[in-house]
Amino acid sequence: MPEPVRALDEVTPEWLTAVLAAGGHLAQGRVALLARDDAETETAYVSRLRVGYTPGLMGRPSPTLPERLFFKLSKGGDLASFAVRLARNEVRFYTVLSDRTGSLPVPQCYAAACQGGEGGYYVLLEDLTPTHRPHRGPQSPTDADCQRAVDALARFHAHWWDHPQLRAGMGTWPSAQWPTLEGERAYAADVAATLPGYLDALGDSLSAEWRQRYERAVTALPRVLERVARDRHITLTHGDAHLGNVLFPRDPDGEAVWVDWQFWNLSIATHDLRHTIARAWDRERRARLEVPLLRRYHAGLRAHGVVGFGWDDLWDDYRVGAIDNLFMPMWQWSLKMPTTWWRPMLEIVMDTYEDLDCEALL
Repeated sequence: MPEPVRALDEVTPEWLTAVLAAGGHLAQGRVALLARDDAETETAYVSRLRVGYTPGLMGRPSPTLPERLFFKLSKGGDLASFAVRLARNEVRFYTVLSDRTGSLPVPQCYAAACQGGEGGYYVLLEDLTPTHRPHRGPQSPTDADCQRAVDALARFHAHWWDHPQLRAGMGTWPSAQWPTLEGERAYAADVAATLPGYLDALGDSLSAEWRQRYERAVTALPRVLERVARDRHITLTHGDAHLGNVLFPRDPDGEAVWVDWQFWNLSIATHDLRHTIARAWDRERRARLEVPLLRRYHAGLRAHGVVGFGWDDLWDDYRVGAIDNLFMPMWQWSLKMPTTWWRPMLEIVMDTYEDLDCEALL
């Protein structure tokens, strides 16, 4: 068993050799070279690794061995408990998908572990920098990149659509279980308990009309979410499927890859699209792209074998997600995240709620 790591400088050639050997990726030889490019995010320490290997029996390492790796280690700080929950969930994701990641639009995982104590949680993934790029800058992704993102999401969702493994449960924790009425009602109760403090914090910046809309939405939420707790059309969802969590292919004919799977859960598929589209864009961009992207996604589901799920089903599920989006800024506020994170989102989700006539579903 490899030793726990508590800092990026403990990711040595010897440690990588032990990790890759334990995962069955390095049957002989060892990691001989290591160069690191370290960085830090709000919740993790990350490093891009360049590695080399001693020759194998044929005079060279196995062609399946990675030459570039991406290492992420959870950290402490002001968001420590939140970061730990996220890191644990991402480790669970790659553990569940350990034999499937190579065939889906997610990074290949070489190791993932909950180390316990102060060791934290880590994942060791392929580094896709040579073939993929993140979206950077203030401008929105191009229309073509948006299409690639929903295409990859459709293929991933279709693979897990009503999958027998989902019905059996992907683990013992709640988010890995098939949605139930009890679970959705418990979530709605948490929303109702948190909302008054959030509305007080908004003060006069929220109009009386919108306060009334929030009150109607939270009252109807248990019934609205009954649509989520159903017997069919459930899949494994990303849970935070905004376009900042996509790596776009450098080759125009390549496939996008979804990363950062800390929030994954079992739910209706459009709970991902509500992040990709409904909470992401202003009215002008949504008016131009929303329906075409949703129709493209729906066509992708059908092309990958999903049946019995029509356009009207998708559209109504998407609107349910838009109702739930009203409370997303509230959750970020409750976690004491910076106002600059959630306040701009508030305006977007209120506009979307109006534009999609979500009150008709209440």
